[in-house]
Amino acid sequence: MSRMSRLLAAPFALVLTAAAVLAPAATSVYADSPGASAARFITSSVVPDIDAFWRQESRAEGVSYTTPHVVLFDTTHPAYAACDSGAVDGHAYCPADRTIYLDVGSASSSSFGRLWATDSNFTIVTIIAHEWGHAIQDQRLRATLNLSQLQLEQQADCLSGVFAHYSAGRGWLEPGDLQAAEALALRSGDSGHGPGWRRAQAFETGYYSSTLAPSACGLD
Repeated sequence: MSRMSRLLAAPFALVLTAAAVLAPAATSVYADSPGASAARFITSSVVPDIDAFWRQESRAEGVSYTTPHVVLFDTTHPAYAACDSGAVDGHAYCPADRTIYLDVGSASSSSFGRLWATDSNFTIVTIIAHEWGHAIQDQRLRATLNLSQLQLEQQADCLSGVFAHYSAGRGWLEPGDLQAAEALALRSGDSGHGPGWRRAQAFETGYYSSTLAPSACGLD
């Protein structure tokens, strides 16, 4: 298991509290379960860390940044976004309410409860970093207006790779974490995101860039 949860909880506890980023009614778990553990990991470590990274990068670039809302849900406690009339199905970013929706249940192979149960917590980080990338795109519309949907998805993959690079530089990755993130990209290809090899290529572009700046992914 990655050391991120242990390393990040203390230094970033002051950046955000769970109440600031979560809709309490949508947080689903009330017993000790993989979903509950995943939810604690997300709220205590992943969200504060990614938020701190983007706040730091935006300040360095001289651009504005607003922390997106984050809502956790599962099939028992569904979430409803302004982008659709039905319940949210899977991890997603909704620009209409500027909210990242994350599935902490176990309904699918990418649900965070199931990933946590298989010790795939850096895969969870990678998925959240991808959705956060969409939030960043939404805040920098001028730089993304001419991109197709596929290009936007692959740019979000690249931005996820930039964050993975940052994590590696801080010593937060353990052996196998990077390979797990690349494997996720390879098996997650579809018509909306592009083939898996392109997703992996985009992630690697961000990860292996010589700079942590989003410009490595074409985001100015």
